[in-house]
Amino acid sequence: SKLKKVEKLQDELDKLKGTVIDLDEARLLAFTAFRSLRDGLLNVPARIKDQCAAETDPLLVEQLIDSALTAELSRFDLSRVTQDQEDDDDQ
Repeated sequence: SKLKKVEKLQDELDKLKGTVIDLDEARLLAFTAFRSLRDGLLNVPARIKDQCAAETDPLLVEQLIDSALTAELSRFDLSRVTQDQEDDDDQ
């Protein structure tokens, strides 16, 4: 069937142009990205525990926690993860 051949050729062309990626590769990228995010968030308590313990004002403790979480979440950049993967492929 000509349609299936055309679709297959279009898929191959898209992969070569870098406009699509393999489903397994996409799953690996997502797993890696979210594992990194999870690990970063789970490390927040260890990083700020001493500051929180030294603080007596609950509002300031809340601000420390909020600031640490916001900073960690702002580091999450899926485009950077995909760029890192492309850099690995180039080597």
